[in-house]
Amino acid sequence: EAMGLVVDSASRLGMKVLSCGLQPRTPPSLDLMTPRPRYLTMREILGHDIWEAWCVTASDQIHVDVCAGEIASVNNLVNLLHAMVVAVCGNSALMAGKRSEFMCARQGLMRGLGTRHGMPERPFDDIEEHITGINQFPLMWIRDAKGELEIVNDRSFEEWASARRASLGPGGPPAPAEGECDEAEWDAFLLHDHYVWHSARPRFKQGTVECRAACQQPWPEHMAAAALHLGMVEACEDVWETVLGRFGSRGEAWAAMQSAVPLAEEHGLAAFDASSGDAAALEPEFLRRILDDCRNGLESRGLGEEVLMDPLFRRLGELRNPAQSSVEVAEAKGLPGLLSHFEVAV
Repeated sequence: EAMGLVVDSASRLGMKVLSCGLQPRTPPSLDLMTPRPRYLTMREILGHDIWEAWCVTASDQIHVDVCAGEIASVNNLVNLLHAMVVAVCGNSALMAGKRSEFMCARQGLMRGLGTRHGMPERPFDDIEEHITGINQFPLMWIRDAKGELEIVNDRSFEEWASARRASLGPGGPPAPAEGECDEAEWDAFLLHDHYVWHSARPRFKQGTVECRAACQQPWPEHMAAAALHLGMVEACEDVWETVLGRFGSRGEAWAAMQSAVPLAEEHGLAAFDASSGDAAALEPEFLRRILDDCRNGLESRGLGEEVLMDPLFRRLGELRNPAQSSVEVAEAKGLPGLLSHFEVAV
């Protein structure tokens, strides 16, 4: 019903709603960016190409509510499976009217952000270690006394916080005790943390883990990515057992999955064809076991959500994700056929 209202409104304006992860026709540009001052600042800090690419992307994100004791395990698992999510849910191969170098350009175009985006460099053992790691990234900006954004970007959050603490004391606000922070430092951390874009990240304001790696899905299968991520969280312990049974240790699993990220981003599920001979490729049977765990996790909720994962099993069986299918459509029918392929019809 909600999508019907969107499609109807777009139609009245002579527009179509597309169900894909990247605008396939219009190239990224400043003209497409929402004219907010902070966005212009981010464009200068991160680089024009990276920031403007975000103007034409569409992700399929989900927040899953977790307990404090679950954060590390859940967050690590979803980040570990970044390559798998990209492989089965990639839907952003076409850009500016032509084939890009990626099957998931939504992720691939952001490589310039380094370990601030996508799969983190390493897992963390607890929330304290996670925060310590986040605090090593450059601090882009803070809010001044008037609430306006003030660019920093020349030191890490930890360095900024240490310098600020050293300036507090006699004649002014007291410095927080060791291991604690005051309201101003916490607000600054929340702003800093908001601009770290890992595939999974704890959201301290909401008490959730946000899962971010998937492209927007084809409309007839639009719940597939959300179901996959929710299934990962529900079956977290079982999925970890499957992962550790395959790799032996968390460290080995992390290294293997990191090596799979560029393959998944560039080739989709074709990267995991057992006949490819690529040592970094993960065999489809391993991916199927993870999908089985996730489906079982959803089934245990008793809400019938497991059927929403059916498209993922089909994609894995065919070793073809939505991006790969869209490339075939574009080659056969050109851009007009591709736009019809992506168009949402309700």
